[in-house]
Amino acid sequence: MNINKRACHLCEDMPCIAACETRALLPTPAEGIFFGLAVVDTDKCFAFKGPECGSCAVDCPNGSLRMVAARPVVDAAACMGCGLCRVNCPVWDKAIRVVW
Repeated sequence: MNINKRACHLCEDMPCIAACETRALLPTPAEGIFFGLAVVDTDKCFAFKGPECGSCAVDCPNGSLRMVAARPVVDAAACMGCGLCRVNCPVWDKAIRVVW
């Protein structure tokens, strides 16, 4: 799964685990999941260009991406890299990417 193309919604019952034909996925609590780290491209991000935005912070499941002085800040120690912030980014080509 490429998290930069399709985010993980951290579904409560984790249907991806049951659907995995190779059994490569194991039941894991949400806090144990790590796909990578969300990184904000300040050259593309609306919040760094003037208009307020904050769309990226709306669905962050654990608050690791939050708005500070109207700009997105990622807590690297808490970010699981689910990609939901990237999905919500209104910029094309997205101002957020998940790196490994």
